[in-house]
Amino acid sequence: MDNKIINFAESKIVEEILETAQVMSDRGWAERNAGNISCILSEEEAAEYFESAGVKRSFDLDLNISGLSGKTLVITATGTYFRKLKKDPAVGLGVVRVAEDGNSIDLLWGFEGDNKPSSEMRMHFTGHIARLKADSSHRVILHTHATHLIIMSTAELDENAFTSALWRMHSECLVVFPDGIGLIPWMVPGTVDIGNATAEKFSEFRLVVWPLHGVIAAGGSIDEAMGLIEAAEKTAEIYIKSQGLPGVARIVTDAQLLKIAEFFEVEPRKGIIEEV
Repeated sequence: MDNKIINFAESKIVEEILETAQVMSDRGWAERNAGNISCILSEEEAAEYFESAGVKRSFDLDLNISGLSGKTLVITATGTYFRKLKKDPAVGLGVVRVAEDGNSIDLLWGFEGDNKPSSEMRMHFTGHIARLKADSSHRVILHTHATHLIIMSTAELDENAFTSALWRMHSECLVVFPDGIGLIPWMVPGTVDIGNATAEKFSEFRLVVWPLHGVIAAGGSIDEAMGLIEAAEKTAEIYIKSQGLPGVARIVTDAQLLKIAEFFEVEPRKGIIEEV
C-alpha cells in the first residue's frame, strides 16, 4: 500500500476528528456509539493521499447524491465508540469517494474489520449537498447528543423561540449563530426522511436540533462546527439552570441585541428581534 495512504491516519484532519470525538465523549455527548462526523477532503488532500488508491469495497446507496459526485469524504463508521476511536482510526473511520452517477460510494481507506459508514450517512450526504449550495467553503458535519440542547428540545418551542431563548441568555450567541437554530419534527434516526428534513434546514441554518435526540452542526472546519455546538450547548445549560432563580429573569433585550448586531456587523435572522 502507498505510504501516503498509510500516513493518512496521521493527517491533520484525522487528528482533528479524533480530538473532537474525544471531547464529545468526555463531555458525555457520545454515550455508547452515539455521534458521527464527516468531512469533505479538499482536492489537494484527496490528491495527496488517495490519487493512486485502489477501491477496497463499494457501497450502493438508496438515494442519489450526485451533488457530491467525485468528492472524497472521511466519515465515521457505524457503531463507532468515540471514546475508543483514537485506538485504531482505520477501524472507526473510512475515506469514501462518491461515484460520478451519485448512486454509490467507493471505499479507499479504513473501515477495517468489514465496517461500513455511519447509519446517519444519508443525513451527512444530503446535508453536505445543501450546505455547499449555501456556502462553497463548507466541509464538515458533526452530530452529537449535547445534553442541555436535548433537554431544551423537550419544551414546546418553535425555531424562533428556541433561537431567541439562547440569543437573550448569552451576549455572544447572536454573533456565533446569527442565522439561528433550525428544528425538525421528531423523526426516526438514520432514515432518508430525517436526512432530507435536515438538509432542508441546512439551506438556512448551520445548527439543527433533532428534538429528543441531539444536534447537528455544519461548518467550513471541525473547529467552526464544534464551536457552534459548544456555544449553543453551554447557553442551553445556562438557560435551563436560570429557570429556577427567584425574581424576574434578566435577559439581553431587543435594543441590546441590535447594538450587538451593529457592532459585530452580523445580520440576525428575521422575525426574532423587534426594531426599537
